[in-house]
Amino acid sequence: MLKNSIVVSTISIAFLLVVLNCNPNKSIISYFKEFDILKPESVLPLNDLYFKFARISELNDSTLIITARSISHTSGNSLIYFISKNTGSIIREIGPSGRGPAELMGVFSTSILKNEIIFYDPISYKILKYNFIRDSSNYQSFKIKKEYIIDYLSVIDSNKYILLGLFKGKMFNYLNLETGEEFVNIDYPKLQNQQDADSKKTGFLSYSAFPGSLIKRPEHSSFAFYSSTSELIQIIEVIGNMIIGKKQILYDLPVGNIVFNQDAFIWGYNNKSKYCFIDGTASEKYLYLLYSGNYIRDKNSILSNCILVFDWNGNKIKKIDLDRKVFAISVDSKDQELYAFSLNENTFKNELLHYLLSANY
Repeated sequence: MLKNSIVVSTISIAFLLVVLNCNPNKSIISYFKEFDILKPESVLPLNDLYFKFARISELNDSTLIITARSISHTSGNSLIYFISKNTGSIIREIGPSGRGPAELMGVFSTSILKNEIIFYDPISYKILKYNFIRDSSNYQSFKIKKEYIIDYLSVIDSNKYILLGLFKGKMFNYLNLETGEEFVNIDYPKLQNQQDADSKKTGFLSYSAFPGSLIKRPEHSSFAFYSSTSELIQIIEVIGNMIIGKKQILYDLPVGNIVFNQDAFIWGYNNKSKYCFIDGTASEKYLYLLYSGNYIRDKNSILSNCILVFDWNGNKIKKIDLDRKVFAISVDSKDQELYAFSLNENTFKNELLHYLLSANY
């Protein structure tokens, strides 16, 4: 049963953190010595839909899930589409856009369990649980503390979640929807010239300076955060109801400036601000992060052909160079196939790209 109030866990834990070297003058790419250059095995144009921005996830051997952050990012009327890997055609669509009880305002994260897919709408604080075996949907709204901000949600099991956002100045929150129990942990990195001050004024500063996404390690209770505006990767593990920091990788801080606005400090971007990690996917062995390095002001700043591969201990494995720029990626469970989403600049149609990965990891 959903609880309106959340009980804070009294269990404390020692936080183990290993930080790799930070060199703001040297990009993370320069540390990768091995690389693959890939050309697609197939290119499928998506004639039925257009996506300005989307995320893709592998459901099974024949189907991909494509989600849009808002209805303005797609030409369709829904936010969630099931696409055939072989033909690129739409198998089904769910999640109509709107403010009604059975509608979504946006989809920011997708989590796949055995027979169930869980989509998170951070605009209306709503979860859509979809059983793809029975083709049935269940919408669930939940209340959070007024001072909390939730950007991403990932699933441990059907009632236990890891939340990414701002929780008492921390990055992550373990939340049990059934009991209302929670546990917050992991600080955001400090910025250059950031002074110790009132936490209410500085907490939002770090949160706004390190936006990013959260991906889950399949079949494990490990998660990885990657920042879109800095070279920051944070790997965590959930044990019981506790969040443990396993590895923080930080090569470059975000470029911008600290601004005092409406009784709080926020992070302001400028002409030298860059996009870093723009999408990510994971297998049981590896993290695959799509890296941009382009200025935010550039027209194609959220497109890239560079994928950086790490293991779940944060070790650098290799760099993958695709033959064209993409904005979304998804890897299969065996690290053998990679699917990517691109926009053909000549036809202005989305293309689904299928690559075969090298086994030499």
